[in-house]
Amino acid sequence: TENTFTDEPSLSAELEKIRQSGWAEDNEEFGRGLLCLAVPLFDYQEKLVGTIGVSVTTLSFSMDSLKQQILPELLATGNTISQHLGYNRNQAVNSSSRINHLLKRAKTEFAEDPSHMLIRAKESAAFAELAGKVYAANQNQPAVLRRAQFLKEFAEQFPVSIAPNELIIGSQAFGPFGVWSQHLSAEQIKAMDFHPNNGHIIVDYGRVLHSGVKNLQTAIDDLNPEDDTRKNNKTAFKISVNAFSTYISRHADEAQNQAEIIFDPIRKAELKQLAATCQLISENPPRSVREALQLVWFTQVFLHAESGSVAISFGRFDQYLGDFLEQDLADGIIDLATTEELLSCFWLKTCEGDESQNLVIGGVDVDGNNAENQIGRAH
Repeated sequence: TENTFTDEPSLSAELEKIRQSGWAEDNEEFGRGLLCLAVPLFDYQEKLVGTIGVSVTTLSFSMDSLKQQILPELLATGNTISQHLGYNRNQAVNSSSRINHLLKRAKTEFAEDPSHMLIRAKESAAFAELAGKVYAANQNQPAVLRRAQFLKEFAEQFPVSIAPNELIIGSQAFGPFGVWSQHLSAEQIKAMDFHPNNGHIIVDYGRVLHSGVKNLQTAIDDLNPEDDTRKNNKTAFKISVNAFSTYISRHADEAQNQAEIIFDPIRKAELKQLAATCQLISENPPRSVREALQLVWFTQVFLHAESGSVAISFGRFDQYLGDFLEQDLADGIIDLATTEELLSCFWLKTCEGDESQNLVIGGVDVDGNNAENQIGRAH
């Protein structure tokens, strides 16, 4: 029918929606006048063993009324059957199981495209298409403004997604220049006139965490450049930091959108928390180690989008995150088990798009005192 998915991008998007929401619909795709809903059935090994569904005609229901009146009962019935088969939803999303699911996904992706870093071909192709278009269109601009304009377009247009079970979101699986440029022709690469930097850098993540995006924007506004080079730098800085805020906000929107369509109350709460986190750190300094970890990761993704290189490293990771965790532990809003889960989610993200992202834990402070803290010990 006219509603049938007949191209790969549309079908892939629908399958991802099904994975996120935990149910599927057939809105006159198989046949005109026929509406269907289905939910999965899991066994004690958390394996998908079947589905249960409802089919009606458009004479009896619209898709909206079917979802409102029938879907909650269908989900509850599916959950009851799964429980009788030994499935435990609470156990299935515990820390160790979550990490196992994310690790299994990463291993599957590595197996499909063996490499020393995790690259997703669709993301890499989308990144290449956008980079090729933006850099070629701004060829006569100073290099710093070309980078800034690309970051603006990247923040506004690059596809945003959140995978099941993720607690740290944002993808850099587009890879470095040597990977995504393979999707472009020699003529397109020449027209881009893009030159990646050498990578192997560490930026001041601590300043980003303690200032927050809004204060960085204010600091840029307060600059008084005297020559054209510095004026261009100020303009580029402002464009880039505004783009960074946009990029984070789009993840807040995506998390909220997913929360609205998912019926699993546990994942719904996680997605709402992710939405709130992203909304806050799109402008303000993080207040917790959860928010701080997410902002560090968004910073890392943006650095990779700008540079086209690898070996962008985290520096003294435990030193700029330690105070957040110590305060959270003192306030009782997190425990060490949850901290380890968040860190594990973070480390699995670092498999994406870079071959070597290094960090330091422990050591001494500026006065020579032992600088070990709970972040380091959680490793």
